[in-house]
Amino acid sequence: APRVTFTVWLKLKNTQAYHYVAWKGGPVFPEDNPNRRLDMWGHAGGSVECILYDNKAGEVAIGSKSLVTDDRWRHVALTYDGKVLRLYVDGILWLPILPVS
Repeated sequence: APRVTFTVWLKLKNTQAYHYVAWKGGPVFPEDNPNRRLDMWGHAGGSVECILYDNKAGEVAIGSKSLVTDDRWRHVALTYDGKVLRLYVDGILWLPILPVS
């Protein structure tokens, strides 16, 4: 499984729409699952969500409960060590996801 560390600074206004923050994957958007590697977006509900596609585990999603669409600068980091997917918002670790046994 690929190892990933991805960080961004984002400033999103409160809205009912999704905001793509980052995307790394295939040559087209939106990509199908075999090409998807990483998606990060501001959710319409105000949180940040990420999807990582792992060839072994399939699609693994993680999201925060932290409001990031408040028009303030936020630091968001996603790490994947090949076993555990972790999401940080302003240095706070949200529940790690263990996609691969």
